Amino acid sequence: MSTLRRTLLTLILGALVVLAVPAQTQKKAEEPAVPRYDPAQEVKVKGEILEVKNYDCPISGTLGAHLVLRTAEGTVEVHLAPSAFLAEYEISFAKGDKVEILGTKVTFHEVPALLARRVIRAQNEHTFRDAKGNPLWGSRSQKR
Repeated sequence: MSTLRRTLLTLILGALVVLAVPAQTQKKAEEPAVPRYDPAQEVKVKGEILEVKNYDCPISGTLGAHLVLRTAEGTVEVHLAPSAFLAEYEISFAKGDKVEILGTKVTFHEVPALLARRVIRAQNEHTFRDAKGNPLWGSRSQKR
């Protein structure tokens, strides 16, 4: 009787493993890919800031700083950098600021977005990525 129980237990565990693998694969396939910065697709966008917000962002991988920008083409969410990066360099934005952003247009979670490389406001220029699109928040050589 104990051999039968062991065999039955082995079969049940084996079935659970076989069923769990496709479930994990399906879950990963459902998650949208995080967009990457593409310097070949850079655009300049001008607009007015409607909202400044911070939230856990899969693009920056941490609490990220974001702008909601009204442009001639409509509203777009701008991904800047980790909030701590902006705080470290005393960079802040406010509702109503007029800005020009150099970045790459992407779609993330079925919403138009912009990954910012550089933001110009009045006489101030803030750079968040190098010319190749690599984030500067891992680097200490950020220019304000």
